[in-house]
This record gives sequence, structure tokens and C-alpha cells, in this order.
Amino acid sequence: MFAYEKFAAIYDAISYMLIPIYIISMLVAWKNINIRYLIGVVLAIEIFDVLTLKFAFSLGNNFYLWAIVVNVLFFFIPVLGRRLIAANLRSRFKVFEKIYSEYNFTRQEGGLIFLYALATLVCFMAFIEASLYTAEIITVFPIIENVYGPVASIAHMLEAFLILSLAMKGKWGSIIGKADKQNNYSSLKRNV
Repeated sequence: MFAYEKFAAIYDAISYMLIPIYIISMLVAWKNINIRYLIGVVLAIEIFDVLTLKFAFSLGNNFYLWAIVVNVLFFFIPVLGRRLIAANLRSRFKVFEKIYSEYNFTRQEGGLIFLYALATLVCFMAFIEASLYTAEIITVFPIIENVYGPVASIAHMLEAFLILSLAMKGKWGSIIGKADKQNNYSSLKRNV
């Protein structure tokens, strides 16, 4: 029903739209160092994913294991490991000191964790199904044909939305922060 072969152009367009959206999001949120760092790390992993796609397809059924590895990279490095990386590098690079001190976890990052966990679960289910098919235990691919493609595409679209909303939050947060500083300064000036 929703097999990759039937909707290949749509699935490919959705998956390849992420890199331009990440770049645009990074430019939008450039003044917020934490969001820029998060998007930069996600962008680096996405580029790695795209560059290894041909290799991943050559793995056959183990493609789904490779997809699990990439999802785990997305899950741990940008969202959960970002602060640990900054903590380890802050003594060597001044920028990581600022990233570490200004770190805060956002709702969008919680949404990304949920999406990456969901994608990992679906990839695991697809791997089990492909393994069962290869072992001739089952004769059809209900998860791969009906669930994998739509879930992956919806997860990609939601991920793009979350990254864009995070970038907008970073942009508006820095604008609001500037406005607050001006208001605080003007109120201090009046009190003097």
C-alpha cells in the first residue's frame, strides 16, 4: 500500500528537504549559540547519513540496522550528548564554555527525542520483519510496506518543523532578550 517503490519520489523529496531546512534554520537562529550548535550537529549527522546512504542500501536487510545506528546517533549526540561534548571541550575552546553555561533543554528537543525513538523502533521492527522473511518464516512485509515509509516521512516532516520552530524560538528569544535589556536599562535610567 505505502511501499517505497510506489511513493519513491515523495519519500526521497521529504528526506532530502532536511539539509536545506537545517541550513536555513541555522541562519535564522545564528545569534543563539546553543540552537546554532544543536542544528549544526544535527546537520553534520544528516550529511553523514546522506553520504552513507548508498553503502546502507548495499547492506540488504541490514539496512535497517544501519538506520538504527544513525537514529541512535541523532538521538544521543545532538540532543542528549550536546552538553557533555561542550563540557569536555570547554577548557580547550572558549565557544564551548559559552555553550555549556547557556545550555537549556527545550520542548522541541523533547519532540526530537520522541521522533528519533519512534524511528528507531520502526527500524527495529522492519529489521525483525526482514529477517523473518529471509528465514522464510513470513511471506509478506506488512510493516515495511505499510508502516516504515509513512512513519519515516512523517518523522522527517515533523523533525523539520521542530528544527524550524527551534530556530524561530532562538531568533525571537534573542530579539525579546534585547528588548528586555533595553527596558531594564531605560527603567534603571529613570530611577537614577
